[in-house]
Amino acid sequence: MGTVASPHFVIFPFMSHGHTIPLLHLATLLRQRFIAVTVFTTPANAPSIRDFLQDVSISIIELPFPKGVLGIPSGVENTEKLPSMSYFYQFASATKLMKPLFEQALSVLQHPPTCIISDAFLGWTQESAEKFGIPRYFFFGMSIFATTLYQLLGIERPHAETTSPDEPFTFSSFPWLKLTRNDFEPPFGDLQPKGLAVDFMLEQGMFADHSIMFKILCLFSFFLLVRPDSFLHMLIGFLLIDKHVKKIHEKCNP
Repeated sequence: MGTVASPHFVIFPFMSHGHTIPLLHLATLLRQRFIAVTVFTTPANAPSIRDFLQDVSISIIELPFPKGVLGIPSGVENTEKLPSMSYFYQFASATKLMKPLFEQALSVLQHPPTCIISDAFLGWTQESAEKFGIPRYFFFGMSIFATTLYQLLGIERPHAETTSPDEPFTFSSFPWLKLTRNDFEPPFGDLQPKGLAVDFMLEQGMFADHSIMFKILCLFSFFLLVRPDSFLHMLIGFLLIDKHVKKIHEKCNP
């Protein structure tokens, strides 16, 4: 009878503290459930990640950040170090140049990954995951509730019925909630949003198909209700594919 491979989660945070810290908390919780974890980052971010984790059992793989990016000084590998946040999109887009090295590193991992959890801003990791047949789930730094509202805004478009940015509207799923266009980060509250932010989000595949609502699974660990070695679900927002959830559950609960 064949043996079932133990689970191994690959985590790839975006190079910003607000995006990285939640995924490091996730890495810690996974290790507490005896799940192997590999974190990908860059050399300049690796020391702070090691200090935060304080766990040598979590593997950290460093990928060099691209050099010569317009507007990004040499050695800047985190958004907190950018000379101005106006360079954010150049910085985020530059991460795509890390794709070949990321795939090379994946190909030589001794422990095959069960899945890849990468930041939503690292949309290019989807192609890498598909190349190796690995389920990939993307992490939103903001809350599931906020993510849901942004998705509903594009699907239901209740703001299209308003005549001013201050006029309240509601969602069919949340009829008790009154919002205005001004409650949404520009330009996403606009009737026809466009610009760098929208282009970037589309490129990451976040809003590629408004006809299908993201399945936002509250990946929740029933840590106090199940046996210690059983990993079910962590609280996080993902674009979920049912077969991938089943695959992970089977590997984590042989």
